[in-house]
Amino acid sequence: MKLSCLLMSGWLACSLLSVELHGQPPKNTPQRTEIHFDDLKNNHQIIGRLGAPVGTFHTIHGTWKRIDFSSKQLYLLITHIDFKCLREPLLLPENQLIKCGSDMFTSKLKIDPETSTYWKHRDLFCCEYRVFEKIGFTGLPDDYWKETGSQTKLELYYAKENQESRNQPFELTSYLFYVRSKFVKVADLPRKVHSDPLPAGQGDTEKSNETTELQSPGDINFLDLRDRYRVIGRLGKPVGEYSTIRGVWKRERVFRDRRTVRIMRFYVTHIDGRALDKSLDFDQRDGIFRRFSLEPLDPSVPQPEESDVWELRVVESMRCSGLAKGYNSELGYPGCLELNWIPDFKLISSLSYHLHPEIIKHAQKPKN
Repeated sequence: MKLSCLLMSGWLACSLLSVELHGQPPKNTPQRTEIHFDDLKNNHQIIGRLGAPVGTFHTIHGTWKRIDFSSKQLYLLITHIDFKCLREPLLLPENQLIKCGSDMFTSKLKIDPETSTYWKHRDLFCCEYRVFEKIGFTGLPDDYWKETGSQTKLELYYAKENQESRNQPFELTSYLFYVRSKFVKVADLPRKVHSDPLPAGQGDTEKSNETTELQSPGDINFLDLRDRYRVIGRLGKPVGEYSTIRGVWKRERVFRDRRTVRIMRFYVTHIDGRALDKSLDFDQRDGIFRRFSLEPLDPSVPQPEESDVWELRVVESMRCSGLAKGYNSELGYPGCLELNWIPDFKLISSLSYHLHPEIIKHAQKPKN
């Protein structure tokens, strides 16, 4: 045990690695600048941790590591991005690398330390992934337990497993989604360090924010957006804060993702008892308007009908939705299987509710 602790301490002290662990905010965080969701979506481009706009495909290479031997969590030490060797490798938790594709086209590498032979040959082989990056808020909002009321057995278990919500803060997180993966020889990768500035998100947080060259004045890198900005949602409050909304459901036919679809759209007419001059619309498709609870609601929430009026307590969040451009060709679908219904990659604002909505007015169904 002492030997493993010494090895771990020495490894962490090594200057070759600058570890960005999920959930640890940087020291001396400056005062945050407010930015509205609509402004962020329409006028800015978000540069991810891999150094390009989120939704861009990259080829990454790295080696899997175990840092905390008391935990099953693995970390991918990314040493190359698009076949360029990094000055400072990027450490990615296993839960932030997600498979995105069916088993027919996307394989999952066997990296379990207890069963995989990969760990015996890590000096000779590394892992290659074809990925695109998404961002989104994860964790529980600060007032989650207050809003949901008494904690059930399942919720208490969830809190214990996650060491209470204060250790799982509501924060912006970056994820990599991969469509292809394979083992490659380490000797086949370039060893010369790339001379360009570090991609956004590489190395130490403060250093990377000073040295990263963004592609245009409107670009915002992921670390700045997470640590230096406060996103104001469409409801007029910072994302992660709760509101009481009232509105009406309407069924509409819209053209989206290169095809015509029918959706249910919720038009918000009141926020915290205040009537809006112009209603805000949120649609039910793609989870933009969804229930979030650790246990099913009793009674269950009915499907909304045309002209239903609902009032409910919601929290607003933000995330990337859809699949990156070129997903079909990257995945290797034959031309005859081109999937035109794949949703476009975009930044969305979403509403989640934890308690049963109050249905103020039911739609009157026509008499036969």
